[in-house]
Amino acid sequence: MSTATLEISKFMHKPVFVEAVQVTAENMEAIADWCGGAIQKSGENVFIKANVPGAKSNRHTKAFAGDWVLKTDHGVKIYTPKAFEFSFQTC
Repeated sequence: MSTATLEISKFMHKPVFVEAVQVTAENMEAIADWCGGAIQKSGENVFIKANVPGAKSNRHTKAFAGDWVLKTDHGVKIYTPKAFEFSFQTC
């Protein structure tokens, strides 16, 4: 059994600041220009197809109306409304 005394400190993860905008039918084209994406259509679904570094699925590269498009130091990311609300707060 160890008799060493541990000095345990508390740390807070550094905040990450992002630029974000929620997609609507009216602003979709402007957001596609802003994030370097392109408007695409699959059946009746219109969405922004964006280059998302490290995307784990094809869905992570598509922004539909209601989704959030973010720009970070590492590129573009797309969040569903629920995931965005869980992960971010207004500054």
